[in-house]
Amino acid sequence: MKLLAGAVPAACASSLLSEVAVQAMNQENSVKSAELIIVPPQGSPEVSNDFAGRCTNAAVDFYFEPGDRLPTRVPAALTGVKAIVIEDDEVPANAQSIAQYESTGAQVYRMGRDRSAAIPNATLAWGGELTFQTICFDAGLTLDHPAFREKRLARNDDTLLNDLGEAVLRSENVMWYDAPRYQWECMVDCFEVTGERRYLDTAQRQILNAMDNVPNDLSNCDTVAGLIPALRLYEHTRNEKLLSYAIAKFDEYVKITPKCEGSWVNFLAYRNNVRSEILWQVLPGLMLLAKVAGNKKYSDIALEQFEIQHRLLFNKDQSLWSHGYANGRRTAGFWGRGVAFGFLGNLMVLELLDKNDRRFETCLQAFVNGAKRLRELQDESGYWLCVPERAGSGKESSGTAWTCTALDRGIRLGFLDKSYRACADLAWDAVKCRIWQGRFPGHMFGTTASLSPEYYLKKGISETGWAHFALRAVCEHKRAAKTARG
Repeated sequence: MKLLAGAVPAACASSLLSEVAVQAMNQENSVKSAELIIVPPQGSPEVSNDFAGRCTNAAVDFYFEPGDRLPTRVPAALTGVKAIVIEDDEVPANAQSIAQYESTGAQVYRMGRDRSAAIPNATLAWGGELTFQTICFDAGLTLDHPAFREKRLARNDDTLLNDLGEAVLRSENVMWYDAPRYQWECMVDCFEVTGERRYLDTAQRQILNAMDNVPNDLSNCDTVAGLIPALRLYEHTRNEKLLSYAIAKFDEYVKITPKCEGSWVNFLAYRNNVRSEILWQVLPGLMLLAKVAGNKKYSDIALEQFEIQHRLLFNKDQSLWSHGYANGRRTAGFWGRGVAFGFLGNLMVLELLDKNDRRFETCLQAFVNGAKRLRELQDESGYWLCVPERAGSGKESSGTAWTCTALDRGIRLGFLDKSYRACADLAWDAVKCRIWQGRFPGHMFGTTASLSPEYYLKKGISETGWAHFALRAVCEHKRAAKTARG
């Protein structure tokens, strides 16, 4: 077995799949060809998850079976195979099939379960970016393979929604922080789209558990984020405990949170800068609280903050929300996920804003101009990049999912015209291509605000991923499709 070190070749340009090609794929994975075969260890298929996630991020054409399952044995009679990645213990049982592929020039890589560094002529580790890159280079695997895109797009949307929904339901993370917010909000979305009560019941059980057992010191805006799904849940259940808790926590937050140039700061401990997470994690909750509690004071507070955030953070030249502001300067570079949550937060404020309010036009134009700019920045593959205005900075899944969500929702609610449908559909195709076994790899790791544009280019890309990014997108995509059908 030969193993070479070296850089991965530059990604080929993605091919866009025609509608005719999609229709031709009448069964999942009906094309019996692949450049890569991955066979995980029996009884421990999760060992190969990181490796499969890296393949998904790079759009390497690997073989999978219906239901996004890796094969338990080396499949026979595939064409185009360049490499087989297989657990070392599984090699003897697959010797005959392996020999057939080797006779056509395929490389075989025997993997072990430890995560040690790869050494030539020895068993490799499933984990590790170096192993993945080396195999891609050594075997000559094609990145951004068009066949990979075809197979991914042929999968059923309802099946993917169910897989992502099951992944979210399995989580018992009940912290007052951003990730549980997204999970709870997805559960409410899934209930509204599917009518399955278990989503609503799980969200209510977890939120009430957090209210009763998890302290919330409101030390930063992420701790407020979970109040948004709590209020959405209240709209369905009318559980007064949810509303009372949200009122008490928002009243406390408004009282204790310091301001920088009039805007709430992200963290009580850092009082000299502003970040756009306020727009995303706090203001939609206040707008929703005003609606469900029938108290306009909360929307007045939210809209005052929106005006200040817009003045400090909305870059009118780019029509994008900057990540942060300090000492008279905005962050010089744009962060893909930050742009997306600013864009989606903008919409969540807009949809609850009275059209007669003096701030309505500012909020509307920020959203519409942002949509126009994001359409211009969309990669031909459908993705937006880690740094949206920097070509070649990497295709980023979370920002793509949330931008897709906002576009679909904006069109459905009438804030965007139908010319944005092609952009939203192409974004959904990109999201769909990254969904793998109820996960959604390819998101940039978390950041802080930075005045250096290079900072945002240095963050890594996750090979595991969170289900909630894609789940919000698929729910909005299905709502949009239902609206379009009338």
